[in-house]
Amino acid sequence: MKNLLFILIVLIVGCKSAPPVDTLSKQYLYDNSGISSSEFDKDITIQAIPINDTLARGLTLDIFTYFLESKVNKKTKSVSHSLVFGIKYNKEWRYYDSLNFSGGETRNSYVLKRDVTSCSTNMFTGCGFHEIVSFTILESELIEAVKNGGLKFRINSRFKNIFTIGLFPPNYIDALLQHVKEQKS
Repeated sequence: MKNLLFILIVLIVGCKSAPPVDTLSKQYLYDNSGISSSEFDKDITIQAIPINDTLARGLTLDIFTYFLESKVNKKTKSVSHSLVFGIKYNKEWRYYDSLNFSGGETRNSYVLKRDVTSCSTNMFTGCGFHEIVSFTILESELIEAVKNGGLKFRINSRFKNIFTIGLFPPNYIDALLQHVKEQKS
């Protein structure tokens, strides 16, 4: 019963979700990016706003978020970029472990977190799982994506018929790269 109530709440909240990211202005995306740094960090971290979504898979619901993150080294000004993907789901482990770009190029993931969040005797939901993985993205790929309509990708589980498709639109990437440019100078 608790799971049914949870799904109902998620569906109701989903009806009032934020507008699609590609409709937001570059300035809005820029202003709402997170920048963190302290005297204890070697890097300045820039996190673009998270993109949240849900997907029904049978009687269960996947809740996922993904975003781009850049790190600028304070001394060398070198930059690294990554795509971070987090997902909560039920039933069995999926082990999200690779990413494909449009065109087929594959990247392996770096696991940031894999947890069992709960278990129940309910035959429809079983255990709850939470995975967070990261993928390296080259700056040249981001620059090219701004010119070509965005960066489309597919996050794959070890079970090839279970995956999630996402897109970072040009305005989203451009806002992140503007922050990176400012932090490098």
